[in-house]
Amino acid sequence: FQERHRVAGKPLGAFLIFRFARPSAKISNMMHAPDVIEVINALGSASVDVWVHGGWGIDALLGEQTRAHDDLDVIIRADDVKALIRVTRELGFAMMTDELPKSL
Repeated sequence: FQERHRVAGKPLGAFLIFRFARPSAKISNMMHAPDVIEVINALGSASVDVWVHGGWGIDALLGEQTRAHDDLDVIIRADDVKALIRVTRELGFAMMTDELPKSL
């Protein structure tokens, strides 16, 4: 199965959804389009395949921002969790998910 079903050249495996924002975004209720592009580009540079999910994912499909967003939801491969955490922390974002296992 893994040899026949690939995304971006990698075998399919477990996928996880993460939600994150800059800590100040919860106060201002805004995650701006340049923030989304910054995150996507930084994850791409770290070889993390990412799919935008949630409100920004809908806006991406529509080709325009339809409402204010206070976070960004992404789907990544489970194998890329450490890289996602490193990259988003370096950019000043905080995870908005349940606590991750200490082994990560």
